[in-house]
Amino acid sequence: MGSGFLSTISNNIKTGLGSLSNPEEFTLDSVQSIFRGMVSFYSRATLPFMFCILVIVVVANLLQSGFIFTAKPLQPKFSKLNPISGLKRVFGSVRTIAETATNSMKLLVVALIGYITVGPELSKIPNLLSLSVVATVIYLSKLAFILLFRVFIFLMILALFDFFYRKYEYKKNLRMSKQEVRDEFKEVEGDPLIKRRIRQRQFEMARRRMMSDVPKADVVITNPTRIAVALKYTGAGVPAPLVVAKGAGAIAKRIISIAVENDVQVVENKPLAQVLFNTVDVGDIIPESLYRAVADVLAYVYKLKSRMAKRAGVGRGARLA
Repeated sequence: MGSGFLSTISNNIKTGLGSLSNPEEFTLDSVQSIFRGMVSFYSRATLPFMFCILVIVVVANLLQSGFIFTAKPLQPKFSKLNPISGLKRVFGSVRTIAETATNSMKLLVVALIGYITVGPELSKIPNLLSLSVVATVIYLSKLAFILLFRVFIFLMILALFDFFYRKYEYKKNLRMSKQEVRDEFKEVEGDPLIKRRIRQRQFEMARRRMMSDVPKADVVITNPTRIAVALKYTGAGVPAPLVVAKGAGAIAKRIISIAVENDVQVVENKPLAQVLFNTVDVGDIIPESLYRAVADVLAYVYKLKSRMAKRAGVGRGARLA
């Protein structure tokens, strides 16, 4: 629409200036009439451009946020007329101060671009009076295009920087603080303190259950008091002895004490006790590599029990006699 627009403007300017060719007609009323006519003309001439800008703005907002119809922004707010409230909005936080400073810098840079672009051309303005209307319009159009293009480049660079900064700030605001992570972990996984207490309670229950199995064991192998491993061989579908209890330190002493109280044989075998403690868990059968060593210990225990049973039988028979 540019060429037709320029042609229409030039014709309108010629008509307006031509109507003032007679000095006698150059009166206040005639100038006001011509001015009103030119304002009306330019309003109609720029209407297509304004309509295009309106469509672009509406479409851009719809693409960004969708269709939102609300009359809330049109409601009068008397608090906005309060200068103190306005100063609080402008200087109330670091972010608003930064935005105010950024907007001020934008205006200063745009003004500087305008001065750098138009300043060198000011000396050529008086010469426009000797040019034709078309040449004047073309010159001013070129100057305006250069000015707008430079401002456009600056604002485009600023917009790209602002876009990436807003994206970074948005992602940063989405991150949770350490306290929020802790709170969410508590909600999802449970309170660590409660979980620790539950584990402690489970450990105590398992230890009590393990201690209750010590009297049922066939033998307790020790190292000699630092480690204790209780074994039981059921023989009912189980190919090897089971570890029914094990422990170190105070737990080992407790296992030995319970074994002695319940006549369970305690055998000192440091290497075997160390291997059993480190490789076999409670409730598991011993590995095949330890069959021979454990079998020797059990054989010794069974032989010892047999002797004790015979002695007990002989003693009982002697008392009866």
